[in-house]
Amino acid sequence: NNLFLVDSTSGVVTLKEALDRELTDEYTITVTVSDGTNDVLQNPTIFITDANDNSPMFQGIPYQVDVHENDLQQASIFEVTATDADQGQGGTVYYELESG
Repeated sequence: NNLFLVDSTSGVVTLKEALDRELTDEYTITVTVSDGTNDVLQNPTIFITDANDNSPMFQGIPYQVDVHENDLQQASIFEVTATDADQGQGGTVYYELESG
């Protein structure tokens, strides 16, 4: 595997490069331990947890809305939608009106 490296004397597994959960969320690696005569293989699975590394993205933009001057006050006039590729709390989007 090109992403991980194991120290041959300590057994410590380290990353060789950064990971991206949105591309791959788990890896199964093969680790061999040997006493010089006997070899034993294990296939641990490494699960990648998500970092909040993606920004939300608006869907269906640009928005253009026509509102008639006699529409009722507090009537729903349109809906904005956004998604975020992150999981969990980092993938939750919140909406706020900045001006208007």
